[in-house]
Amino acid sequence: MQNSDVQSVLEDLATANIDAIHAYNRALANISDTVIHSRLTEFLGEHRKHVTELTREIRSQGGTPPEMVKGVKGRIVDAVTALHHTAAGLKGVFQALKTADARVAVLYGKAVPKIDRSPLRDLLRKHLSSINNHLEYIKNNLQAL
Repeated sequence: MQNSDVQSVLEDLATANIDAIHAYNRALANISDTVIHSRLTEFLGEHRKHVTELTREIRSQGGTPPEMVKGVKGRIVDAVTALHHTAAGLKGVFQALKTADARVAVLYGKAVPKIDRSPLRDLLRKHLSSINNHLEYIKNNLQAL
């Protein structure tokens, strides 16, 4: 994969993580349960860490990382988060976060096999594993509600 293609993939991953950060921030503002709030805050921190690491990789290749603003898909995820929260309470919040993290997971799933540089591929695998843990927690909570 050419350097410009790698940069594009990394930028897409960073943007998706930024969008997830915004979804988590919106969701956390509406969660009063301290245990759930704490766990989702942890996931938010992981998304922030992913953005930091992806930003470092993008810059190391001479690229310009995306800003911490919502992309078009992020605004859609934000709207879905708000809609789910008002319509279905906690279950709606989890459904919205599932949508956001599923989008991130799909992008990582497509990116990992394309990256031929081992350290970068390992980093992306680590990120994907983290996102899959988020999804497992969210799905388990959805089943319990």
